[in-house]
Amino acid sequence: MKKEIVIPIDKVNRNALLMIIPLALFTGIPYTIIHGFTEVSLKIITINNLVSGVILTLLIFIAGAIVHELLHGITWAVFAGWKSISFGIKWEYLTPYCHCSKALKKKYFVAGAVMPLLVLGIFPLVYSYIDGNFKIWFFGYFFTMAAFGDINALWALRKYPGNTIIEDHPTELGFFVKTE
Repeated sequence: MKKEIVIPIDKVNRNALLMIIPLALFTGIPYTIIHGFTEVSLKIITINNLVSGVILTLLIFIAGAIVHELLHGITWAVFAGWKSISFGIKWEYLTPYCHCSKALKKKYFVAGAVMPLLVLGIFPLVYSYIDGNFKIWFFGYFFTMAAFGDINALWALRKYPGNTIIEDHPTELGFFVKTE
């Protein structure tokens, strides 16, 4: 028997918006304590710098979204094989996704779900505390926010034992829990 757990994307997006400021404070205050306001101070920029900066930022975020989904796929492929992995975009929400069609033990499913948060979010944040690079902090902050759907899925998984079999939902953000 399978129990379906679906996390509505519109609810995740609304909740993520509510987390923008708290996460900025939670991650930004330590950065500011360590490195001060020097990087965050206002600077006069030209229109050319602004336009090229916006274009570069957009390209980084698009590439980051692709890498985010690849990290899910690569991690799950280690446990399920590449033939079980597919990628796509939910155009209604402009949300890319990775799907693993093979059921996995919870620990393997969690590994794939948490990998983008760690690699693109948490590790850059920690590195920015060491290095003092505000752009790296912002990158880590942004991609932590981008992993909010994954964080919601991980939160929903917390109550299931480690040997539980989890099957990725083929059409929704969520999964099936195989019960006996």
